[in-house]
Amino acid sequence: MPTEPRAQHPFYMHEAILKQPEGFAHAVRRVIEQLATSISSCERLFLVGIATSYSNSHTGEVQRIFLFFTM
Repeated sequence: MPTEPRAQHPFYMHEAILKQPEGFAHAVRRVIEQLATSISSCERLFLVGIATSYSNSHTGEVQRIFLFFTM
């Protein structure tokens, strides 16, 4: 089975790994936009987590307080 010569990196797996963040962002963009619209009207929002996810929820709260969070 002949294959085309590679123009960039010689490994297909390397390309696939590098494309994962972009692919994931594309796959979830619509859902995130819908969720942002839904929770933007909430008067209160409780974020629950353990360890790193708990710390990240506090980071989000600090960003909200200082108006760094933009949608």
